[in-house]
Amino acid sequence: MTLRRSFATNGISVKDGVLRIQGGASVMSKYFQGLLARRQQCLDCDFETVMRFTPRHLNHIAGMLVYYNYDNHYYLKMSRDSEGMFLAVSALVNKELTDSAPVYVPEDTKEVYLRARIRHEELQYFFSLDGESYVPVGEILDMKNISDEHIQRNGFTGSMLGVNCCDTQGDGVYADFRYLDYREYEEL
Repeated sequence: MTLRRSFATNGISVKDGVLRIQGGASVMSKYFQGLLARRQQCLDCDFETVMRFTPRHLNHIAGMLVYYNYDNHYYLKMSRDSEGMFLAVSALVNKELTDSAPVYVPEDTKEVYLRARIRHEELQYFFSLDGESYVPVGEILDMKNISDEHIQRNGFTGSMLGVNCCDTQGDGVYADFRYLDYREYEEL
């Protein structure tokens, strides 16, 4: 599912089995986001991808979201600042933004594995550089914040799991995703 536009108009394409998302507006924008998401259908699930992304500055951001709407989402993002490439978690709940401490990754990183683990009310993001050893990013987040009952105004979508790319500078940046894996679990 994309936000208000077709795949092509949204800068989303698939070539040789790789999903490419052209950088769009911020995930806090109501329009022109480079975002692809699916509905979360189970209280216990994992969502995983491997991403190729080369941010050149802070206006280049890509990653994985647990998304309700533009005012409410949790975002495991990769970007760059003066110290290098990093991963961090942004939590936007009813328009109040908090960011985790950045976790810097080596400059020669070509791919990064991203995982969201949801267990009832808890969400924990992880990353890996080799697809084997995963490290948590940020703290455990409250999934009740991403629900119809908690959202102030515009509450109707339910939570979505997705990937995106932002290029608020308009430099033509993109992110490639080799796979998207959504797994549901019985009561754990």
